[in-house]
Amino acid sequence: MDLVSGQPYWLLKNGFLHAYQPLRKNYAADVVIIGGGITGAIVAHSLTESGIKCCIIDKGHIAMGSTSASTSLIQYEIDRHLSELIRLNGEQNAATAYKLCADAVEELLYLANIIGDTSAKKKQSLYFTSSKKDIKSLQREFEIRKKHKFDVKWLDKKNLEQKFNLFSEAAILSDNAAIVDAYSFTHNLLNYNIKRGLDVFSLTESTKITYKKNGVIIKTKEGFNIATGKVIYATGYESQNVIRKKIVNLNSTYAFASLPITDIPNYFKTTIFWETARPYLYFRSTSDNRLMIGGMDDKFKNPQLRNLRLNKKVIQIKNKFTLLYPSISIYPDFTWAGTFGETKDGLPYIGEYKGVLHSYFACGFGGNGITFSVIAAQIIKDLIVHKHSPYAKLFSFTR
Repeated sequence: MDLVSGQPYWLLKNGFLHAYQPLRKNYAADVVIIGGGITGAIVAHSLTESGIKCCIIDKGHIAMGSTSASTSLIQYEIDRHLSELIRLNGEQNAATAYKLCADAVEELLYLANIIGDTSAKKKQSLYFTSSKKDIKSLQREFEIRKKHKFDVKWLDKKNLEQKFNLFSEAAILSDNAAIVDAYSFTHNLLNYNIKRGLDVFSLTESTKITYKKNGVIIKTKEGFNIATGKVIYATGYESQNVIRKKIVNLNSTYAFASLPITDIPNYFKTTIFWETARPYLYFRSTSDNRLMIGGMDDKFKNPQLRNLRLNKKVIQIKNKFTLLYPSISIYPDFTWAGTFGETKDGLPYIGEYKGVLHSYFACGFGGNGITFSVIAAQIIKDLIVHKHSPYAKLFSFTR
């Protein structure tokens, strides 16, 4: 699937960081991970740390799919309010899912520290109202988060103007958030684990997968066989080809990175922003004082239509941001669009799927794909090593 349009900032900023060779012989591993994006990298790290011999294969270049297009806002807050998720999945399940996301933010920062990735930074998250009619639902969300011990603060109109120069009625301020450069982080994490036994093969496409009683045989386009005990699908939206059940609606999101801003206000350096409207505007800063702004999501139909809409969407995003911050002159420098998915409850699908033997899925659909990847890595590792995860049911295909 063609996942990206335009010129993703991370790819142009970093360039071609590392070349990985294709598989050129028959091969065997305990676990094969299909998908060389940030999800595959995080899952591979978890398994390698547990002493499991694994490899990654990707039909394209590593981290050049949706990972390269990610704006990389790392939050425990999913696209569904906690109060909504309680209605859908029950209070205990919903609160546990949110807490796992909160833990995942900290785990990602820990991972970045041990591999020496300097792009990951702890931030605040400001979730502000788009209109007066959103105050009541946001207040309800604030109260339910406080009930479940999340570290949140309520900011009124005066607070927002004083602290963020933002004209909005109210907001929830959370301390548990982060930013990262998903593209460079993926390469850094892979290289860390390659030194510890991980194999990574780019330009290696699986053309036939045979599920046998005692394992799996993967045949590649070049005619080589990979024998493995387990397969993990970290292929994002292409996992639909294996599952063959509609579990996700595909959308396109649009973004740009501005030219560097002289004297950028400090609150942009400490905080990531998003709003209550759906679809929502979201923005963050970069290390070179740009603003990365995205939104104006629409239903994905095909890559060609997404390409045609890009310029118009960027203008709309810029105009919407200017309404919030009219004193800041902002000029789009790099523009792009990517495809993402949303599920019925905003949560990912993780774990086994009935009828697909010896296989696990890490489908981090939603606006929190990176956070979900961290959760998937822990759950799948537990399922492989311990044959059980206490959290598997929360994200199962049968929930």
